[in-house]
Amino acid sequence: MPSLLHTSSRSRSKSSGKKTNSPSEQRGSRRVRADSSDTVNRARLIPHKAGAIHNHYSMDKELGQGSYGRVHKGTKIETGAVRAVKMVLKRSVEEIVQFRKEIKIMKLLDHPNIVKLFETFE
Repeated sequence: MPSLLHTSSRSRSKSSGKKTNSPSEQRGSRRVRADSSDTVNRARLIPHKAGAIHNHYSMDKELGQGSYGRVHKGTKIETGAVRAVKMVLKRSVEEIVQFRKEIKIMKLLDHPNIVKLFETFE
């Protein structure tokens, strides 16, 4: 069962408790734009690991489910970092191909309103 690890990038302002959606909202209207080489470098930094995810993460409650699989709250054993873990069933070749495309795209995404992919296991 392949797994994706990601987390929401939304945060709460400590002073007001109000949700903030991006670093630019936290700093005012200043925006920083990354070039395409930053995107490629980010994709290379996201590791794919062979072996069982349970050797690296302890799984907690189920957060939700969809047509591909389920999302659980997971805690990295080594660091204590809490992540949303998407666990996908391998039911057909087409679904595996589609899921690998999703992983490839997620590796390239870096935006404050899109979840970040940290690592994959299979």
